[in-house]
This record gives sequence, C-alpha cells and structure tokens, in this order.
Amino acid sequence: MKRMWIGALALSMAMALTGCGSDNGNGGGAAVVTDTGSATDAGGDKDAGTTGGDTTASTDTGNGATTDTGSGTADTGSTTDDKCAQTDNACLQSCGTKKCATEMAGCNSDKGCSGLITCLNGCAQGITPAKPADGVMLPNGNTPTTCNDFCIANAGKTSYDKLGEMQICIQGKCIKDVPGKTSNCVQGTPDYNSCISTCAVTKCKTEYDTCTGSKDCNDLITCLTGCNGNQACQQGCATKGTQKGVSEYQSMAGCVQSNCIAQ
Repeated sequence: MKRMWIGALALSMAMALTGCGSDNGNGGGAAVVTDTGSATDAGGDKDAGTTGGDTTASTDTGNGATTDTGSGTADTGSTTDDKCAQTDNACLQSCGTKKCATEMAGCNSDKGCSGLITCLNGCAQGITPAKPADGVMLPNGNTPTTCNDFCIANAGKTSYDKLGEMQICIQGKCIKDVPGKTSNCVQGTPDYNSCISTCAVTKCKTEYDTCTGSKDCNDLITCLTGCNGNQACQQGCATKGTQKGVSEYQSMAGCVQSNCIAQ
C-alpha cells in the first residue's frame, strides 16, 4: 500500500477532477475549458481558465473571426499547428480542426456540450446558472455544490463526456511538450499542477480515463484532496475507500509518478 502514497498529495491536489483535461465534477480540479466556437464566448477578456481552484489557463479555440486569447493579451508561442504553446489559441484552433475534427464536431453538434462551454465561461465571470433539479447528480455521483458543478449537472453526462473527449484530444495531439510545463513536472513550482494535469491525460490516458470514470476512484481523490499532505489522513482515505478505487488510483498514480514528475 505504501507505493500508492508516493506523490499522493501531488496527484490529489492537481487532479481533484473535474478530467481533464477531464473534470469529475467535484469542483476542485484543473480542467481546461476549450471554446470550440459553436457557443457564445462569454469571455472576450476573461474566459473560464479552469473549473476548479488551480490557475491553468483556458484553451479557447476561438470563433474563426477574431483571435481570442482568453486573457486579453496577444497569443504567443508556436510556429506549427502540431507544436502549439498552451496559450497560442490560433494554433490550437488550427490543430484541433485538423487532428480532433471528430471530437470537435461531436461537441459542436451537441447543444448540451456547447452550452456547457458557455456556462463554464459564465462561471468565471460570476454568472451563476440555474440550480439543478433536486436529485440531479454529477457524473461521478456527487451532489453539485459549485457554479461549475451546476453547469456540469445541468448539461448531463453525455454532453460532459463529449467536452472532455475534445479537450483531451487537443491536449494530447496539439500542445508542444515543454519540460516543466507539460511534462517532467517540478514539485513546488507555479506550473506544477497545470503540468501534472496535462501530462496525466497525454502520457497516462488509459489509467486516467479509468480512474476519472470511476466513482470509487473519484471518491478516493476527493478524500485525499482534503488531507493537505497528512499521511494518517491519506491512509484513512484508503481504508474507507474500496479496493477497486484504491487499485485504480494506484495505477494512475504510479503512471504519473513514473512519466510526469521530475526525478
């Protein structure tokens, strides 16, 4: 069991998901909001950077008419559309159109998915959506409590999954690998949480998808997030959790530890 807790806090804090790039809907993580251009973009100068508490910049692929950086500043970074800097939205738009056409079309054609993007962008600007009807839960089975949670619960699991598929595709196929920012993540640096999130969905996608799609694993992550590094608390989470959740988390944690964290 001890091996599971190597880097456990790093993972639980960086990946208290919402995906992802895949968000489990508990309102605590670093999922990137990707604007496909099908929905009204609520953030000309302030798009929805993250659906949680981290500071990952949003990936706004624009609407084809103007270059919306998501931050009010000029895009920077890449020179080719398969080596995009995370802030280069024109590059991400071009690459996403070519390499993630199926995923983008899936979200664009789904009213719930495009509406979810608008709703999440609205949360970043203080616009609270309608509270979900009684009994409507998040995809991971948790009760929605935050603005982002309301958006996700209202959209439904199918639309939420389509957004996640598009985000993960763009992250995996279009973002340039920059050590310390997308891989080889250095603990204690400002980019660490964002780096872990990006690396996890690109280099550990199978393990990531299994964990984030599992209520047992998500419940364990939620518990770990509240431990603030306390090992006794972490062990208590494992004891309270199911063996299935522990095994799924251990697989994901081991992959990220081996492939994403600077040694």
